[in-house]
Amino acid sequence: MLWILDRTFYDGEMRFAWICLMVLGMICSLSPGALSYEVIPAVIDVEAGGGSSQILLRGAGAENIEEVQVLANGKQTSYLLARTGGKAAGQVTVVIYGREDAPRNVKYTLAVDSRVLPLKIRVVNPGEAKNTGRVAASNQDIREVVLEANTGQIVVSANQAPQVLRTIPSPLMVAPDGLTKRVLLLGKRLEAIDDVRVRKADQPPKYRGKQGQLPFTYREGMLEVELMASRKTKLGEQYVLDLMVGKFKAFSVGFEIGEPAMQPVESVLPEAEGPLTIELPDSASSGAVEQQ
Repeated sequence: MLWILDRTFYDGEMRFAWICLMVLGMICSLSPGALSYEVIPAVIDVEAGGGSSQILLRGAGAENIEEVQVLANGKQTSYLLARTGGKAAGQVTVVIYGREDAPRNVKYTLAVDSRVLPLKIRVVNPGEAKNTGRVAASNQDIREVVLEANTGQIVVSANQAPQVLRTIPSPLMVAPDGLTKRVLLLGKRLEAIDDVRVRKADQPPKYRGKQGQLPFTYREGMLEVELMASRKTKLGEQYVLDLMVGKFKAFSVGFEIGEPAMQPVESVLPEAEGPLTIELPDSASSGAVEQQ
């Protein structure tokens, strides 16, 4: 499995909005069948005669994909070789190699079970690849990976990404009484989190300046986050806490407006396995829970 960190969309970063519009245009021009799988990243560099590159396909039944093939100007080619790699429920890794004599000025695409996917493949010289999709070295600190990122998504291994395994209270709820509450998020590598944001569950993670920013403290494997819901906040409303590493959303935790259990019960959330992907959200939060 791959963990995808999404980069959050902030005001002033119009180049990301432009990229999103370009990708949307590409998707709209495809047949419905080609939309079955999410392709991460959408643009990949393949070194001619160099190291391999890889992409992640996500979607229902992706682990059952049997045939992957690179096309050159819409026709079968032997200059680039594609094969499936690691698989997990709903996702599969595709590894791509380029021959030393692979032509550069050719439109390369990827076909999966005879369907062309929205992937742009660029053939470059060895050592010139900027986006290979390969998982960052497992011994590299997640903050270093984020600092070096030049795309909207980062692929890292499961033992690099921050993870929340349980919450206190559980289920996570906040009473609408206008009083500050401190909730606990327990997990792994949470010391890498340097920003916590809140948004309504039905809105994308879009932040402007300090919008939705919450006070929090890290101590001994847990984050203590301060939350407050006004008396006007409706019971049952759903919200999401986005845990950030730089401008990338590393993990999200949902909570509800309501009365938490008197005795907090720790519920263990499933821990991610294998390589994971951390993504750069293309839009974001509506702000904090309504304040009094």
